[in-house]
Amino acid sequence: MRLASIVTLRPAVAEDCLTLWRWRNDPETRRGSFDMGEVLLETHTRWFEDSLSRGDRRIYIVRANGVDVGMVRLDLKGREANVSINVAREWRGKGVGTEALRAVATEAFDRLGLVRLVAEVKPDNVASRVVFERAGFALVEERPVTSLVREVGREEVTSARRLEELWRGPFGLEYTDRNAGAGEKRERFWRNLLSEFPVSSVLEVGCNLGANLRWIQPHVLPGKIVGIDVNDYALRRLKVALPALDRALAGARGPR
Repeated sequence: MRLASIVTLRPAVAEDCLTLWRWRNDPETRRGSFDMGEVLLETHTRWFEDSLSRGDRRIYIVRANGVDVGMVRLDLKGREANVSINVAREWRGKGVGTEALRAVATEAFDRLGLVRLVAEVKPDNVASRVVFERAGFALVEERPVTSLVREVGREEVTSARRLEELWRGPFGLEYTDRNAGAGEKRERFWRNLLSEFPVSSVLEVGCNLGANLRWIQPHVLPGKIVGIDVNDYALRRLKVALPALDRALAGARGPR
């Protein structure tokens, strides 16, 4: 297997319609699909336009080395989604599909807050099954449909919690005291930046003692600026330093 050096995703746009239609009607793609019929361009266009407007569907274009090489789709239902993928014929067997599925898992778990991805492939579509398994999907059923699942890893949640505990504990306390003077020379930077790019509201994640917020606050209306941190000690000191600033004890992770 030859692995493309860089595989990324971008959201699909209206101009991708014709390309996706061609990929969908590739003979090998149709053989691996549950619906093996050729799709008319008019039918595909209606489906694609509807898909782009739906809140429960995400379509991403797979890019390898800066070239559009396939698509991956998420159909959302609650906190899980069905995932499907199609890679252009000339890019198959190069590791693109596996990397694209890993990328969409990161998108699903870290950005969309999902906890479970489900894939269904035809039992005789061994190639697709292998691609999903290499991307971390586990086989849960083989007949009548091959079903594979990838769930947000326990180790990911554990790692995030460990990091939060680190910043809540002695390390976070020492860091706060050690950096009490941080931001003293940032006033000019924030004044110049906000004069050129005005903002109406601000949220700083990991605000600590407000080294940035102290300079941003004069440029934002009261009630439109918030700082959050996992270190209660830092927030209590922030309350004394900037009593008018809204603050909250919270982590940066999305819901799991």
